Amino acid sequence: MMSLTMPPAMAFLFPAMGPFLLVLLFLLVFRKTLPGKPSVALPFSDLAVLAGLLLDFEIFDKEALRHFFAPDRPLDSIPLLIGIVFLLRRLFVRLPPLLPEATALFAGVWLLLSPILVRTTFFNGALETCLVFGLWGFLRLSFPVDQEKGLGGTFLIPLFLTSSALSGFSALSGSLLVGQISAGVAGVFGAILLAGRIGDVRPSAIEAGWTLGALLVIGRQYVDIDPVVIGSLVLSLILGATGGRLIRKRHPKTSRQGDALVTAFSLAPLIVTAVKTFVLSSDTGGY
Repeated sequence: MMSLTMPPAMAFLFPAMGPFLLVLLFLLVFRKTLPGKPSVALPFSDLAVLAGLLLDFEIFDKEALRHFFAPDRPLDSIPLLIGIVFLLRRLFVRLPPLLPEATALFAGVWLLLSPILVRTTFFNGALETCLVFGLWGFLRLSFPVDQEKGLGGTFLIPLFLTSSALSGFSALSGSLLVGQISAGVAGVFGAILLAGRIGDVRPSAIEAGWTLGALLVIGRQYVDIDPVVIGSLVLSLILGATGGRLIRKRHPKTSRQGDALVTAFSLAPLIVTAVKTFVLSSDTGGY
């Protein structure tokens, strides 16, 4: 399973600072130039996130952008998918946000799973599609996005930790490209988290969440990442979102103690999986 040691992996992941710096700069500029209600700045903040994600692919996988309108690989479909999500949410802003997102989800599931669905039985294909759709729906509903203020900083923590962990696990599993793109996504989440702590302009982070979800599907279906690892990443998101909701219910205002608890909830399955991964790597001579 392990084919890449940590030092080379970290060297290849360093360019992910590009999306981090771009999104952080845009969000801080919007904070200065778009005063007033947060809802006025929200579309521009989401556009900044979309720009950061596209820069992520420009740095690590230019081929995906070249096939923007005609995806040839699973990774090629992600830029188109997040572009559709952004446009649908802006065009149908008066509709409940889950309706345009669900519409885009069906297209996304088809783009990501179609190479598998054409090679399997109807029952297995339907089961796979329902599994992906169900997990997306559950996770999406677990992360509450305020249509006025975006996604709360506490809920960004599990997204940042999970995308960072996916980057490391993918690189160590031999899929450097997925690891690099995941690192860029982690950089985008990190920029959103930092900008939210500094100022009031905060995006919904929906497009970044979609990218993370698509990468998890690709890691499960197309990359040699252990299903237990993917399961731990999904569990990290679930525990982080659940912990965030419980803390917010008891303490509506964000606190350092609440952030620390959400971090602990999210890290617990990741640490266990990381330890098992490193033990397996040592036993097989990966280091």
